[in-house]
Amino acid sequence: MSWQWYVAQAFALVGLIFVIISNQQKTSNKLLIFRNIATMFVFGSVCFLGQISAIIMCGVGIVRNLIALIFTYKPNINKGYKIGAGAFLIIALVALNIVFWQNWLNIFSIVVGSLLVITFLQDSAKSIRIFTVIAEALAVVYYGLMLSPLNVGFEAFSLVSALVGIIRLDIKHKPNKNS
Repeated sequence: MSWQWYVAQAFALVGLIFVIISNQQKTSNKLLIFRNIATMFVFGSVCFLGQISAIIMCGVGIVRNLIALIFTYKPNINKGYKIGAGAFLIIALVALNIVFWQNWLNIFSIVVGSLLVITFLQDSAKSIRIFTVIAEALAVVYYGLMLSPLNVGFEAFSLVSALVGIIRLDIKHKPNKNS
């Protein structure tokens, strides 16, 4: 194993820690702040691994998370802008995957990346967690098809973290009567 592989694993591990933290946040803006930090570390990881479709997916993911974060701080922005931003990101994701086509797994990258765009443009933390479960399940399959067991493990941890967040914050959480 090369030094790049070890650096990639270190970045991925830090990214995983931030993914787990993100799924345990009560508010959309805090969830998205931690998720963007995680995505930046995962982006660094896949850059060291040289996986072009994953680099594209994570690069678009950083922009996606920043746009979603802007929308959480500016809730009165016209919903058309949110839809337009999502459409632009999906078009960019598709176009970049076509330009840098490697194999049929790029299709999976497009599907997972597009689902993540839809996920992070949701309004509530609960909706984000629910869509995250679907996206992470597909990401587990994607990395499994790429024969990358380490990434499968990381995505599985993220999937479990989202499920724990749903159970802890969305199912078991009882709203305070004073609020």
